[in-house]
Amino acid sequence: MADPTFITLKDGSAADRAFKRTFVNPPYVNVSNNPRTAHNQLKTAYSETRSRLTHRLGGDEVTRTGIGSDFRLSRPGHPDRLVEVKYGGARLTPTQERYKKRWGSKYIEDRY
Repeated sequence: MADPTFITLKDGSAADRAFKRTFVNPPYVNVSNNPRTAHNQLKTAYSETRSRLTHRLGGDEVTRTGIGSDFRLSRPGHPDRLVEVKYGGARLTPTQERYKKRWGSKYIEDRY
């Protein structure tokens, strides 16, 4: 596979920065030895990357949060939103449920 750094726009644009954050420095995934668990972990990582890229291309600034949600979306002139990405039939944790109740319609569940 070609080195993705040669594919980037290298002009400092938002699309270029989004590409680099998503594909050149992808999030590290610690994969289990159990095949089923490893499959779910990789699918979840793929879903998070896909969701992050979709929101970046939509014009949102994406910041990783870590607790209660996967990331925060911000755009000038709009209220911040929290995004939780779930794969398959995964359920929200109790902490995520509390955040969803607190943030209301500004808490987004992306399901893949």
